[in-house]
Amino acid sequence: MSAFKDILGFFLAFITSTKYFFKKEFTTELYYKHFSYSLVLTLPCIALLMIFAHLKDTPLLFQCFIGGGGAFTVNWVRELIKEDNAKKEGWKYPFDYVDVYFGTYGGIVAAIIIHYFLMIL
Repeated sequence: MSAFKDILGFFLAFITSTKYFFKKEFTTELYYKHFSYSLVLTLPCIALLMIFAHLKDTPLLFQCFIGGGGAFTVNWVRELIKEDNAKKEGWKYPFDYVDVYFGTYGGIVAAIIIHYFLMIL
C-alpha cells in the first residue's frame, strides 16, 4: 500500500506543478529552460520515431507517453549528474523534480506538435 501512495503522490506532484507556468518561478527558477530545451530536443527524436518506427500508427496518448518519458529520463539523469558534480565541488545543488517535470511537459508538447504536423502532410 505504501508503494501505491508513493506513486499517487508522484503523479499528484506532476499534475500540480503545472501551476508554475503562471507564476514568477517559471522564470526565476529557470523552468522555462527545461521546458523549451526539452521541446526543441524532443521534436526531431519524436519525428524520427513517428516516421521510421511507425509511432504515428499509435494513439496520441501513447505518443505523448513516449515523448514525455524520453524527456523525463534525460532531465532526471541530468539532475542526478548535476547534483553529483555539485557535491564533488562542495556546493549545494538539490535535486529538483519540478525541473524534471517541466522537461517532461516539453516532451509531451513536442509529441503533440509532431503528431498534428504529420497529420497535415
